[in-house]
Amino acid sequence: DWEALRDLAARKAEMNLKLMRWTRWSSVFLVSLGLYASLALRPPAALAASFARRPGLAAACAGAAVGSVAALLANDSGIVAAATCLAYPGAALLALVLSGSPARESGAPREP
Repeated sequence: DWEALRDLAARKAEMNLKLMRWTRWSSVFLVSLGLYASLALRPPAALAASFARRPGLAAACAGAAVGSVAALLANDSGIVAAATCLAYPGAALLALVLSGSPARESGAPREP
């Protein structure tokens, strides 16, 4: 029944808008989304090298982005789930970029 689907979508949108106005999760989501967009459009050399050597890293980030959109659309409190999906991989990417070096193959410490 299309009316039931429309009601469901309206309820989800209403709850997400309410949460976006009253919680910090909307800020986490927007910052993470901006980070993902900027790193995708102009990846720093360290990140591009890490993605080239580890295609799984790029796939994991893409999976987090897709999962975030799915959570946003399918969950009544989707903004919380979407922000959580992006926050942790976003923080890892940011740490990788700020370290200024590609991800290492082993767990050995970097030389100074």
